[in-house]
Amino acid sequence: MVGVTAADTPECLTDLLLARRESPKRLTAIRGDQETSYSFAELCTRSLTASAALRDRAGTDLAGARVVICLADTLAFAVAFFGAVMAGAVPVPGPSRLGVQASHDRRLRAILRSAGPAAVVADSAAIGRVQAVSGGRFLVIDGAELNSAGPTPPGPDAPSPVAYLQYTSGSVSDPEPVSISSRNVVAQLAQAATVFAEDHGCVCVNWVPVYHDMGLVTSILRPLWSNYDSVLLDPMDFVRDPGTWLRAISRHRATHVSAPDFGYALCARKVTDHSGVELSSLRVARNAGEMVRVTTMEEFSNAFAPDGFRYEMFAPSYGLAEATLTVTTCLPHERPRLIPVSKWALSLGTVARPESEADAVQLVSAGPPLPGTSVWIQPDGGPATDRDRVLGEVVISGPQVAGDETTYATGDIGFLADGELVLIGRARHRFQVRGQNYYSTELEACVADEEPLVRRGRIAVFACERADRDQEVVVLAELRRGVTVQPSDEARAQAAIRDALRRAFGLTPDTVALVPCGSLPVTTSGKLERDRCRADYQERGSPLAAAPVGHSVPS
Repeated sequence: MVGVTAADTPECLTDLLLARRESPKRLTAIRGDQETSYSFAELCTRSLTASAALRDRAGTDLAGARVVICLADTLAFAVAFFGAVMAGAVPVPGPSRLGVQASHDRRLRAILRSAGPAAVVADSAAIGRVQAVSGGRFLVIDGAELNSAGPTPPGPDAPSPVAYLQYTSGSVSDPEPVSISSRNVVAQLAQAATVFAEDHGCVCVNWVPVYHDMGLVTSILRPLWSNYDSVLLDPMDFVRDPGTWLRAISRHRATHVSAPDFGYALCARKVTDHSGVELSSLRVARNAGEMVRVTTMEEFSNAFAPDGFRYEMFAPSYGLAEATLTVTTCLPHERPRLIPVSKWALSLGTVARPESEADAVQLVSAGPPLPGTSVWIQPDGGPATDRDRVLGEVVISGPQVAGDETTYATGDIGFLADGELVLIGRARHRFQVRGQNYYSTELEACVADEEPLVRRGRIAVFACERADRDQEVVVLAELRRGVTVQPSDEARAQAAIRDALRRAFGLTPDTVALVPCGSLPVTTSGKLERDRCRADYQERGSPLAAAPVGHSVPS
């Protein structure tokens, strides 16, 4: 690792940014056809000035106070984030598409309820919306006021013990605050630099929003730590045209990228023009943030092999906000391991090798734990263990794990295979039918693989109690963008989905409904909110009514 040595390891984010006050490495934001960038040295100067502006506008000592940052401009976000750090405050990354997407407004309400911030920093166009959401109870500051370098920036205030407050995605409950300490973030950045072989010659190109943990850590904090260039695309530009990401990777000769599985799947499906795409510079294509699918990696690798992409560039990883970001990862340049297991055994709550091809499901290893990190499995009714092929809840510990407890129970279900973690799904998204276990993520992947009309990542399979029957198994599947179906097409797709689930898992759903593109509720990071799908369905009582109007495609 070249960026930081043992002799000068920063102890907090203030130290980290000040260590880059002469660095020419750059943070570049791309929106549409425009590219803007700040050197790390300029970011340091602007952040120091922003800290003074924050103190002046707040009119009070900000030591330990929370400052929520709702800025779509990546560079302005970075300035406000570090401005809050330099002012001794606790930055809180907040949603940026206020008034545009309902999920962003909901997320901000949840953050304001629990964070009780001293101020909210927002884009000028969104200030009115922030005031409406907050009921005028909080000071709202125009981000443009902070993003202008003064001639003589003041020095930083004493850093807060909490580096920043990261809210969870909210895919299984309301977003919850996670207090990331300086110790947590420094440990995580050092771990990542070692495992992903990061140094000052690296370049990352990402599109994941910086108000989420993956975007913040991989696109801002890790580049600062190892002192390398970072390029960030506007998330909506990526959704509209995934090829913008691939062309930016090619143009900037990226070595490291990070995205959830659906991002790679979107590229494989939507990018047909390969002009300007050359991916041989990549060393690590981190796939994390949701279940990693064999089919996604195969489709992406096959589609872009002529452009220099190699399957072993993929690094499936597992992480969560409560661990700053990453817990386990496959190692760079090692082909990701596929673990065949029996679907029948999984339904009985155990792990076994498949007895036939029809019984087999290929699961992707998320790799071994990061240095200094431990992973155990807590089976139902038994003690935690690190033995192989025991199914249960994933329990973790390590210096990057937030909180005062020595271990953290994640709520995810998985098992270990030769010391590597294999995920099955969330405990809350496991349900039983006639005594057998089913995992929503596995069922949803089966539907996506079977039916070309539906949109991968926008399929909800769940069970719910009904007054007129013991239990109902429901499949809600969004149609792909621009697709319209005739009644005969819908009947064929419904029959195909039922047949696929019956053949693969022995499960026949009671209800299968195709719903319009963009209608199922999602978080601000694009994760499906299955609990809201279930609640909406039970409340409204019909499949189409379970797809409320007003949920646009996520950023």
